[in-house]
Amino acid sequence: MEKRVRRIYPAYFTVVALSAVTLCLLSTVPLSQYFGVGFWKYLGANLLFLNFLAPSLPGVFTSNIMPAVNGALWTLKMRSFSIYCSPYALFGQSLWNKKSCRGAFLLSCIWKYGFALLDTMYSSQGIYTLDSSRSFYAQLEAQFPGQLLYFCAGILLLLYFDTLKRHFLSISGISTGLFLLDHWFMRGNLDVLWISGLVFVFGFWRYSETFRNTAISHTVYTSSISRYCRR
Repeated sequence: MEKRVRRIYPAYFTVVALSAVTLCLLSTVPLSQYFGVGFWKYLGANLLFLNFLAPSLPGVFTSNIMPAVNGALWTLKMRSFSIYCSPYALFGQSLWNKKSCRGAFLLSCIWKYGFALLDTMYSSQGIYTLDSSRSFYAQLEAQFPGQLLYFCAGILLLLYFDTLKRHFLSISGISTGLFLLDHWFMRGNLDVLWISGLVFVFGFWRYSETFRNTAISHTVYTSSISRYCRR
């Protein structure tokens, strides 16, 4: 963990701080207003990986639909947290086998869909951060605990691969149905289910022998979820 921090954070700090200072040249507000509360909120939140709390700078990119300075920073946070959680996931796997992954998946679902429900119930009451495009509950829904279920889904598919491969056609049909349901009625809330099925279907069809015989393809398989899923 220490090596990852020393490798990633200095560059991350430089990108955030340098952007915050130099983008004053593009701001539409005076310098005195630019280097005010909004500037320090942006700097503090982004240096702590809390990008969703203050994604934009005063007067910068205000004509854009989403005025975030660097909207891709959230991906680095997700990747870093996943790396830092890996030793604990391995420890839990050695103690509780499949139960640890099922538990993590369940807790992640509770986080994600719990805040999604709160967003539906209270979004009209103006609970917003500086990112006015989403309510605070919607932003919490998309944070790391809620994203963990995508990684756990890939691991669960791998752990139960020998069982699931016997139901290839059923999983293909169910995944297709879930995709149509999610696309037309659920607004993406079921994405982890049909994307997992999609990854399984294409993985089994193209790499079935490789999955059984090589560790390399197992790594590719479990990482596929994170590449296909994005909030």
